[in-house]
Amino acid sequence: MKNLSTINKAVFIYGENNLGKSNLFKSIDFLYKTFDTFNFPFFSLFLKFNLQKKEKNKNNIIENIFNEKLNDNVISNLISENKRIGSNEHEMIIKVSFINKENKKGHYEIRFNDKEITFEELKFQKEKRLSTIFSISSKEKNLDSEFIFNNLDFKSEILYALEKFFGKHSFIALITGSLKFSGINFKEKALNKDFVDLINFIKSTKLINVDDLNNQNNEKIDNLISGEIDINDSKKEEELLKIANELTYFYKFIYKDYSKVFYLFTLIGNKKKYELYVKYNNKDANVSFKNESNGSKKLLNVFFMIKSILKGDSVIIDEIDNGIHDVLLKDILDNLVQYLNENDNIQIGQVIATTHNTYLMTSLKANNIYILDHLNKDEEISLYNLSEFNRKAQDNNNLEKRYRSGLYGGIPYTYFDTSTFKDLIDEIEEGNK
Repeated sequence: MKNLSTINKAVFIYGENNLGKSNLFKSIDFLYKTFDTFNFPFFSLFLKFNLQKKEKNKNNIIENIFNEKLNDNVISNLISENKRIGSNEHEMIIKVSFINKENKKGHYEIRFNDKEITFEELKFQKEKRLSTIFSISSKEKNLDSEFIFNNLDFKSEILYALEKFFGKHSFIALITGSLKFSGINFKEKALNKDFVDLINFIKSTKLINVDDLNNQNNEKIDNLISGEIDINDSKKEEELLKIANELTYFYKFIYKDYSKVFYLFTLIGNKKKYELYVKYNNKDANVSFKNESNGSKKLLNVFFMIKSILKGDSVIIDEIDNGIHDVLLKDILDNLVQYLNENDNIQIGQVIATTHNTYLMTSLKANNIYILDHLNKDEEISLYNLSEFNRKAQDNNNLEKRYRSGLYGGIPYTYFDTSTFKDLIDEIEEGNK
């Protein structure tokens, strides 16, 4: 944390298969899911019930129902789905250090045992040094109430929720869940604006899976290629039309034969069905985007990646090169990385991507490249930057050639032999006769 002074705007992570590159993506996805486990309506009813209950024995059944709903298995299920195999005797710890748009540092940490959250802490730079905003465990709960709360009643509700539900839900989940269905005015009255901005910043990172064509990371539209909206939903229709115009410019930069990208709308009952189409320069008929190549469809995610970054978001994208031509992707990313490096002083975002495309290395700088590799014989895994590597990794070196030669580690070593493999197959099949 002490060494965090600047943000690397473009990070590309290399490493052999089955080493854990995708786990970096999954760990952030897991973290953000822990922010969204708390159901506000149930808590509101539960709180009201407990504050007003008079006949303890009579209300035990009702209390058990609320406890069951609020102390559900969301966190324990998430832990079991994401904890490394064979690591049951160890805590799972996620630590995130960051610098926000005002150039202030922060650090968030959360720990889990096999079933629940055991510790959660947020530190943030106030004035010139890091201050603890909250530090919570089952034994101790320290909150910077002045920085967090504006409303004493809401503070009392959250403190009550902490006592009842911490472990099953994180503090951030309790805060965001309790405010999820509240109006903007209530949020402003209940919480300090600086704290709200800080939590929103922590939650702002976008996760993109190139293979997921059903969710192009757009909060307002569930599916860009086709879907339906309510006939009177003018806001979503306007959003679709705006996206179509943006996609037209994006794809015309990439494909010379694209003339226009647009939506066709069809009225069916009280719904409007929409479908994305392409108009080509040399074709009279319009072509449904459903019939475009997988690579063209996956470029939708690259479009949203760039758009999010330009808005100031951090974007983590897994297997960015999957299904997209290496020369095309390199041209797009070369331009993006150059823009990020040249505009480091303005409030633009960050891209973190896992990739196998070593062709990108021919134009990337050493500080843009990270390698995931075995640290030692004990199979510990480490992520290191080429600019800090103990062997020479200067920008004027051929980084791709040196990486492929094994100089920097993080490449697969195979002992596969086709002739030997054929003999083994023949032997197995002969034995089965």
